Formats: sequence, structure tokens, C-alpha cells
Amino acid sequence: MLDVQLTAAALIAGLAVGLINLSYQLCFVSAFSHGPIALTSLISNISMVVPVVFSAIAYGEPLTLNRILGILVTIAALYFSTAVPKGSKLNVKWIVFTALAFLANCSSNIGIKVYLKSFAVGDSSSFVAVHFTASALFSLLVFA
Repeated sequence: MLDVQLTAAALIAGLAVGLINLSYQLCFVSAFSHGPIALTSLISNISMVVPVVFSAIAYGEPLTLNRILGILVTIAALYFSTAVPKGSKLNVKWIVFTALAFLANCSSNIGIKVYLKSFAVGDSSSFVAVHFTASALFSLLVFA
């Protein structure tokens, strides 16, 4: 059986990241109703680049050739996928909700990284349990 010790840090961080995940979900779903779904998904999920760069700066994690190439390919994919046909306009609400989803996703991933590096001394079980439970409960409260 898994022995999980719930610490104050795991509870606070798990609740915070769960709440950030809810804000991500709300912005992500709202962006869908105001603009292109595929582009919304690409932009909001490209946020995975930010924690990689953050980890290199804040924690001295190496930016290996593979990571750098991955970042460059990701940015190139975004560039080539965002061509807007001439004469068409992007909805301002879509831009705002997509940007907020991007920022929330970045914040969530950075929050997880900070917790794991600062508080989870070899065990992240309680944080993961609180994080996912909080995300689920917050989502049920909002979407139900």
C-alpha cells in the first residue's frame, strides 16, 4: 500500500495548481467558442516551452541540443500554422481567451516544477493527489 503524507505545502500547492488548471480549462473552452479550435489547441499547448526555459534559468537544468531543437520545431510549427487568410480577422475575444489559456497552462506547469524542486523531497504523491482532486472538484463546481 502507498504511504502518502499530506503536508501543508502539498495541500496549498495542489489547491493552487488545481485552481490554475480550472482557469486554463475555462479560458480554453471560451476560446473555442470565439475562434479556430485547432489553432487554440496549438497555441495554448505550446506553453510547454516556457517551463523548459524556466527550468534552465531558475534551476540550471541543461538546455540540451534536443530541447533546443524541440523548442525551435515547436515555434516553427506555430509560425506555419498561424497564417490568417487575407481579408479575415481574428476575434479579439478569441485572442484574449487563447492568451489567458496559454498563460494559465504556463503557470500550472511552472507551479508543478517549483513544487517538485522545492518541496517534494523524493515524494510527490500527496501533491499529485491534491492537484488532480482539486482540479476535478473545481471543474465539477463550475461545469455542473
